[in-house]
Amino acid sequence: MLRYETKGKVRAMALSPCSTRVAFVAGREAPANVWEPATGAVSKSPTSGDVVRSLAFTPSGEVLTLGTGRVLHQWRFEDNVLDRNWARVANDCRLLSYSPDGTKLAALTFPWGGPGDRYYLTVFDEAKSDEREKVPGDYGPPFALAFSPTARWIAAGGTGKMVRVWALGEKLKSRGWLCSSAVNALAFSPDEQALALASDTWLAVNAAGTWEPLAELIGHAGAVSATCFLPNGTLLSAGADGTARLWDTGTARELACFDWKLGALSHAAVSADGALTAVAGERGIVVWDLE
Repeated sequence: MLRYETKGKVRAMALSPCSTRVAFVAGREAPANVWEPATGAVSKSPTSGDVVRSLAFTPSGEVLTLGTGRVLHQWRFEDNVLDRNWARVANDCRLLSYSPDGTKLAALTFPWGGPGDRYYLTVFDEAKSDEREKVPGDYGPPFALAFSPTARWIAAGGTGKMVRVWALGEKLKSRGWLCSSAVNALAFSPDEQALALASDTWLAVNAAGTWEPLAELIGHAGAVSATCFLPNGTLLSAGADGTARLWDTGTARELACFDWKLGALSHAAVSADGALTAVAGERGIVVWDLE
């Protein structure tokens, strides 16, 4: 287990697919930081004074896309070059996510200080940033964004209490359903048969396609803030109670519980190869090898 102490709560985090880098924004810092757990090295994004609010690694792990207001930048690690103004979006970019094959980039945008507005989903062609599809979501700020493993679906949710799933290839046709509270986190299973969702203290798994409930996972003492699947199908969740938990979603059984003393947790991630897992909270980031 390795730990990195941050200067304030982690506001955004991403784990590179190859397990070598953890990108994050914490406290009042404007740039993104990239931590290499193996060496302890930390570097800051060359984004001048722009405040980074969202970030995502390309599936290769060699490029980090950063959202600063209405502008998306791409930071190439090989030559430490920042491609400024790679793309622009209509409002402030809150969340970013790549399709597993790297051909699509999804962005959720919402104006700061605009609680009565809708968020929008914009899907970019990674090879041609000027080619995009844009559709409205629901009202209120978005908190969750997830691609399914084959990029068949994109799921999103937020303060509007709605889970909305768009089907790619069908002109982004969507289906939505209402939860009892804000939707904090969403994640598709590796076999694309299930969608895990967190709404306040409620953590559940729904069947992909029908979106009918399959199981409720009970254990967190506070709101569940993040969730993601490991390659073997085990679900990782992180919550405001400061714990990270592993679940067998088939039996709804808790497999393990970790408390790294980071305070309330806000983010969780697992690398594409399953070699590294990370959680972040009020006082820093912890990465560990589950094996």
